[in-house]
Amino acid sequence: MALRQWWARVRASWYGDIPFILLGVFIGWNCDVSCAVKGVSMLPTLRPGEYILFIPYSLLQVRRWFNVALVKPGDVVVVKVSDDLSVCKRVTKRTAAKAEAEEWGRDHYVEVVPEPYFPHTSEGADKKLSEEAAAAQVVESERAYYDYVTRNAVRAKDWDACIDRVPNPSQWIWLEGDNKAESLDSRRCGPVPVECVRGLVLCSIWPMPHSVKRYSPTR
Repeated sequence: MALRQWWARVRASWYGDIPFILLGVFIGWNCDVSCAVKGVSMLPTLRPGEYILFIPYSLLQVRRWFNVALVKPGDVVVVKVSDDLSVCKRVTKRTAAKAEAEEWGRDHYVEVVPEPYFPHTSEGADKKLSEEAAAAQVVESERAYYDYVTRNAVRAKDWDACIDRVPNPSQWIWLEGDNKAESLDSRRCGPVPVECVRGLVLCSIWPMPHSVKRYSPTR
């Protein structure tokens, strides 16, 4: 509350634009420390149009010297999926074991969809099989196939560019948006290497500064 009051007084004064000028100069040093929020996946924590400040991955690596995890469950991070796409999500899980990371996704998706199965019969058996019975087998096989597809969502490939560029991840992280109903995240795309993190979000700096709270996700 005190921070908001101070900010309101600064914005109403003659010096209201100075913080933004200084911020622009700082970012002008080619420091990747800020970006704009787009989309509603992090509501109510972050809203579209807000500018957030984050610790870049290059500085986060200092934590390794002290045997501290780069990010922890509850942290909000910006992840660089590709040169054209970054996403802001919350870390809910992390692990160094790929098998454990793959296990997380089993409740949400399957990796591939099998081809429809049609029973193989010999030529002699085909002659004995009536056309009606053969058609019934095809219908039953297709029904089982589409039932499987309906019940099991296939993992989306939207984040594969990030996964593919890190051949040997040191850790895997599971990401989810705070607005789960409107978020494309690890529940569809799977876990990502921690090396894909672009930065650890500290706060929103515009239009109304506020901190970004950590919390311990319920499992």
